[in-house]
Amino acid sequence: MVGDLVLGIFEYLIPNECLKIVKEIDLDINLNDNEIKDYWQAVATNTIPTWKTKKITTLKELEGHTDTVHIVCWSNEETNRICSGSWDVTLRIWDAKSGQCLTMLDMQYDTIQSMCWSGDGSNRICTGGGVVDNKIRLWDSESGQCLAVLEGHTHTVNSVSWSNNGLKLICSGSDDNTVRVWDAKFGHCLMILEGHTCQVNTVCWSNDGSNRICSGSWDSTLRVWDITEIETKMMVLEGHSDGVNSVSWSNDGSNRICSGSADMTVQVWDSESGQCLKVLKGHTDQVTSVCWSTDRSNRICSASWDHTLRVWDAESGQCLMVLKGHTGYVRSVCWSTDGSNRICSGSDDKTVRVWGV
Repeated sequence: MVGDLVLGIFEYLIPNECLKIVKEIDLDINLNDNEIKDYWQAVATNTIPTWKTKKITTLKELEGHTDTVHIVCWSNEETNRICSGSWDVTLRIWDAKSGQCLTMLDMQYDTIQSMCWSGDGSNRICTGGGVVDNKIRLWDSESGQCLAVLEGHTHTVNSVSWSNNGLKLICSGSDDNTVRVWDAKFGHCLMILEGHTCQVNTVCWSNDGSNRICSGSWDSTLRVWDITEIETKMMVLEGHSDGVNSVSWSNDGSNRICSGSADMTVQVWDSESGQCLKVLKGHTDQVTSVCWSTDRSNRICSASWDHTLRVWDAESGQCLMVLKGHTGYVRSVCWSTDGSNRICSGSDDKTVRVWGV
């Protein structure tokens, strides 16, 4: 089972013994016989990539929610804080190291469909409402006070994302088929981006400080928008055969995007040309969430209704590891913002898990 396996412990074994032990451990590390032997040789010569000597383990299981954990997000300011939003109509802030619930906010209005931390150092949280309440709210993460209510969407707000360009902007995607851009300071809707023909499930600001947004929709497409030149700079990325549930922008300056879809694949895209660079296959049910690593290591983590998370090499397309432990659909995944190789996930099993990879 998933546990305290450190692959580097095999460096004193001969290759065949290493192979035998790895095969007897119930952990899907996705290596064939030759790859395991190659791995042993790499250990012996000290050329193994850093991530492969990390423990693959559940660090913490955070319990307290009484319904599906639909969204999780790591704080951009407090590196050990995670926020989770649930269909139990609460938002919880956790200490990732101790597993303690630090704050619980009762939303009262509706289930939490989407959530993100601020990207401007203010430690605010942005949430999007479900089918009853179609509003976006900004919260003080310390006091729990609601600071602003952003109104405009006419259906469920499926996704929210805070800009990384210092302009204090938020973008949102909704079942009303639109993407909206908001002024986070004054709460005004600055623009409505139209083009998707079905609900917008996911939005994400680029990580390069530019004014680009990527959106994914149930119409099976991604769109890349430049909000400074919206009439001339909008690109449609086509390749998925079913709805797009999640998008994430790379953190390594390569301007790549990854997307997760109901077609059970993760796809990697060049945001400049619109070309699909890789199709990552392995999940056995729809991919609900994707997140690019923050340590510039070319890794992507995906979550799925098949109850697992997978970590991928975005360059080669290889599945590096499969994380098992959740007993329900995995709805959301987020990589730690401090480069510590931790991942958090939220599931229908009502838990948040923190993984070390």
